[in-house]
Amino acid sequence: LQAIGLARPLDEDLVTWQKHPGNPLFGPPASPEVTRGDFRDPWVWPVEGGYRMLVGASLENRGAALVYASEDGVSWRYLHPLMDAAAAYAIDPDAIMWEVPVLRSNGAYDLLVLGSMHEHERTRTLVIVGHYRNDRFEPVATYRVDHADSCFYAAQPLVGDERLVLMGWLREHRSHEANVAAGWAGVLSLPLHVTLEGTEPRYAF
Repeated sequence: LQAIGLARPLDEDLVTWQKHPGNPLFGPPASPEVTRGDFRDPWVWPVEGGYRMLVGASLENRGAALVYASEDGVSWRYLHPLMDAAAAYAIDPDAIMWEVPVLRSNGAYDLLVLGSMHEHERTRTLVIVGHYRNDRFEPVATYRVDHADSCFYAAQPLVGDERLVLMGWLREHRSHEANVAAGWAGVLSLPLHVTLEGTEPRYAF
């Protein structure tokens, strides 16, 4: 039942939004069939003649990102998975889904940042160094942002900054009942600046 919708801001403070009358714009592709309907977290960027979009997904219960193309940002067509199944499996064999995929260039390499979801809500944030060519990603090396599970997750970059500066979701391991009783759950991380030394990421808060 997951699908992609569009809304546009009506003010500069991003307080009021207007949903597109044609929502949802599209749902999962008919083929390949996504597992459990896991299909969310669009990342859009401009290209010559239009736009590209990555959508986090699960294919055969494995992590994947799907590539879409559009000329106007409203009508989208499915292209293919961002990488082949073998390459995706090698990145994280235990991943049952990829969430919040983000693609950014960093000089000689392109960086794919994604949330790798495992069973029992275990999650990790990965930075994959590689090359984005012809709407496909060729991974060179994979790194974890941290070495705990479910602590720094769903990382998103600051928009409008040429640097790769990520804000992550810091989850705690309290029970659902404890979160409800406290009235809050999770906080945002400090900004994390990601740079490359060769093909290896360096992190600075």
